[in-house]
Amino acid sequence: MTSSSRPAPPVSTRPPLLRVLVGLVLLEALLLVGWAAYLVWGLATAEATETAGAVGLVVIALGFAAGLGLGARALWHRRRAARAPLLVWQILQLAVGLPQIPSGTTWAGILLAVPAVVAVALLFHRDVVDAVVE
Repeated sequence: MTSSSRPAPPVSTRPPLLRVLVGLVLLEALLLVGWAAYLVWGLATAEATETAGAVGLVVIALGFAAGLGLGARALWHRRRAARAPLLVWQILQLAVGLPQIPSGTTWAGILLAVPAVVAVALLFHRDVVDAVVE
């Protein structure tokens, strides 16, 4: 049996913090899908003033959501390589969220920054690092 067809370890052997991290990453992916759906709704109701830009944002959001979903899946299957792209995403999310806090959209900045900080902390937590083996 090759390593790619090996079944995932039982849920009971995964540390709770790894499960929390996977859930957080999946939530981020779901929120990106929701934002893309909102943009599609704006296109359908003619609220979008720049159609090409909105379509581009939909494609980008869905691409990032797919990447986050794959990253969560890789973490669930304990793939060490999942940590690097997820860390990059969290840093990008922080880079967007932190400037929002003093600019008048504090709620948006907090909604972006807090999950990113939590995810980065979990990515480097000893239990998570020890749980991902390949």
